[in-house]
Amino acid sequence: HSTLVLLNRANVIRIQSMSPPQFEQTALETEEAFEKRIEEKMGKYFLTIPVSIEEERHREIGFWETNIEPIREQLQHVRWESFLEMKRLLAGNLELGSVLSNCYKLRFREESIWPARICSGCPVCRQGDKLDEYVFAFPEPSKLSHINLPDLARIREVFGEHLEIVFVACSLDRTTLATGDGFVRQVLRRLAGLGILEFAVPDNWAKCSEWHRLHTASKNQFLIGRQLSDLDPFENQLRVPRVTCFFPNELIAIPSRLTSLHRPMHVVFTDKDTPNGDYPHKKLFDYVPRTDLNEVLWRLQQ
Repeated sequence: HSTLVLLNRANVIRIQSMSPPQFEQTALETEEAFEKRIEEKMGKYFLTIPVSIEEERHREIGFWETNIEPIREQLQHVRWESFLEMKRLLAGNLELGSVLSNCYKLRFREESIWPARICSGCPVCRQGDKLDEYVFAFPEPSKLSHINLPDLARIREVFGEHLEIVFVACSLDRTTLATGDGFVRQVLRRLAGLGILEFAVPDNWAKCSEWHRLHTASKNQFLIGRQLSDLDPFENQLRVPRVTCFFPNELIAIPSRLTSLHRPMHVVFTDKDTPNGDYPHKKLFDYVPRTDLNEVLWRLQQ
């Protein structure tokens, strides 16, 4: 990895970006096989760094000695200087704002980024009476020290169920299914205000403007956004209420990896004709308690 960075800095190669692979479960593929395929392909993706060769003389010893070795020495010098600077910082001899400004300077082929120095009142600044020179203060934010669970009893009243997972039957028009804009505005914003903290929506819904403003409906201006393909990286350690909007392009059964998530309450909105994964040729709502979307909207307005 360090060699690639060195060659990229010397303009010998150019490190390219590569979009992650997309996954879609086939009709004959089991959950275990699907997750194994995802794991294998993502493993190969993270081990792959696409590059393009920019300098044809990269195999010549003389070119390495004259063009690459000086950059290697420069990088080593910068690392050593950074180490010494950190020692001076820990000893209380440097201003924190100055160190951070230097650390985050970025130099590219076309342009560079030079962060502005801002003082946050470190001990060195206070002792040297330099606060007024670089000080900058943002408005006092709404402090979020930890996540408080909302009133689950009130949320359960809205859905008329006291189960940990609730399924809501929906019959959405094509426009809503395509963008999700109306559903996010009329349903999800109210649920965010009610205290739901985690939302998982289809990829096409995540592009709508209402989704990007959804956090403003939350009391703490804080929400957790998910994709339906997320494999719960917190290993079920996240204990907050969740809403899942399961509306794939074709009617398929809800994967067990979604229904087995452990949350204080998990609400799943899905099509009224969603198939039942355990019983072929049967619908989900033939076997699970059904709550209709119109009932939920009516209770939200009370």
